[in-house]
Amino acid sequence: VVQEERSLCTECNFLEVSCARTMLLSLPVPEKNETCVTDMYTEYCRLWPDGSSQGGLRYCSGLCGRRQEHWVQRRMASLPNALVVEVPRFTKHGCLRKFGLDVEQELFLPDHGPLELFGVVYFQGAKLLY
Repeated sequence: VVQEERSLCTECNFLEVSCARTMLLSLPVPEKNETCVTDMYTEYCRLWPDGSSQGGLRYCSGLCGRRQEHWVQRRMASLPNALVVEVPRFTKHGCLRKFGLDVEQELFLPDHGPLELFGVVYFQGAKLLY
């Protein structure tokens, strides 16, 4: 998978685009009690204020050239032959979040053709190592 991330500086409106290869698509923990993989991917692609950097700020490579608030949006730019999707069960604060998950037999993601379900692994530990 090639993951694309777009970061927009709120001060100078500089748009930075970065791409990274990964073997795993890790989706966000859902806020609803019932969800499906398509809804989780849509949330993954949503535009949101970046809170992953120190204090919610990241260095801007644009005109302002200092740490600023940024808005971030991610998406899968390409698909591999086999896509591994991780559905986390723990929030950012380490709390277990239980929810019902509808695993679609065919997954239709924006900008990509249909994906066929090959298998599902249920794991009770904190993190599955592969």
